[in-house]
Amino acid sequence: DHHVAHGSIAPFHIEHVHVFALRSLVWLARRHGWGFKHSAVTSSGNLIAAFSRGARPAEIPAPHLQGLQAAVAQRRAHLQKLLAGRHMIFWGAGTAGIVLAKTIDREPDIWTDGNPNKIGKRFVGSTRHIVSPEVAIAQDHGDMILVVTSSFVAEILPRIQQCGWRGDVYDMEGKRLLARHEQA
Repeated sequence: DHHVAHGSIAPFHIEHVHVFALRSLVWLARRHGWGFKHSAVTSSGNLIAAFSRGARPAEIPAPHLQGLQAAVAQRRAHLQKLLAGRHMIFWGAGTAGIVLAKTIDREPDIWTDGNPNKIGKRFVGSTRHIVSPEVAIAQDHGDMILVVTSSFVAEILPRIQQCGWRGDVYDMEGKRLLARHEQA
């Protein structure tokens, strides 16, 4: 609910595939005999909810989605404009990359990931196999941009440079992390 109310579309933790609103958690808990006791939102926007078996069910009002819908539309327009007509490499073969590809209605030209267990595999619905960072970066023809689709940006940026990438690098929000002319 905090994410929705503030229009946030950022994941609060990389391991969570789904973000639940308090209302959906209360509904799910009630179906299994648990009643809502109380909740709090941490300073970073994470929802913490407590339930008790047999507690009286609570009704949680439906969230207002206008802020979230506006944030998603604004991000989508910004990213589509930024990435239009460009060849792309997505570094980070995980849920965030899939979400970004769906957001911009376009799969990257190349998927890569530093996890060797992902190399040679592909996402459900994807037309491309995941390649090693070295193979991906060797494909640069000067017009490609690399988008880090992971929250491990600090760990990935040095690896990108070690692999010899000399192009523009962006994060999932469209913020430039490295520019072609800034790299040695």
